[in-house]
Amino acid sequence: MLVHKVHTALERKIKKSISYLEYQQLIKKLLEENKSTSAKQSHELVRYSEQNLKNMYKLDKHLELLPELKAVLSSLTKPYTFIILTEGWCNDSAFVLPVLNKFQEINPDIYIRILLRDENNDLMDQYLTDGGRAIPKVIVYESFKLKELGNWGPRPAECQKLVNQLKYQEELSYDAIMNKINDWYIQDNSRSIQKEFIDLFHQWEKM
Repeated sequence: MLVHKVHTALERKIKKSISYLEYQQLIKKLLEENKSTSAKQSHELVRYSEQNLKNMYKLDKHLELLPELKAVLSSLTKPYTFIILTEGWCNDSAFVLPVLNKFQEINPDIYIRILLRDENNDLMDQYLTDGGRAIPKVIVYESFKLKELGNWGPRPAECQKLVNQLKYQEELSYDAIMNKINDWYIQDNSRSIQKEFIDLFHQWEKM
């Protein structure tokens, strides 16, 4: 009975989730109203959302998956559902989501769905990072069975090390920290994310 209730709740979440394209369209629509996806509106969040949309569009156009990841994606033996908790103003998400969206372009049995964090704190609170609601958080299930295989996020391990270092540098402003993180993502060119998911897919295929 408990498993059935969990599946029913998850099915409701999936039903109300949106696609990557719908997520971009939502951010664009809100920006036209000078808003972000957050319940608490601010000029800064709008500015971050605007830059994030530009970053996503750029990656959508130019991002190439590694050959070894393409090979893994093409050889998967089970269907996957990715539930991604995020918000339009989230800097990391703008670099992560375009990569994950490419997965389903290679393998249509990968189902990418997005939920806004602040509307789904009941789910978010099951996947805290150091006690905080850090995003993006990616929860991966085997489709149909809705068997949870694992989760990832909010950022690649090497980037997380950088964040941990920067947050103790009190002389840096929030924007300065974001610029350094952005520089890391640009220089890394999504390689770290892709390599981490190669390892994860190998693990999940054995489960």
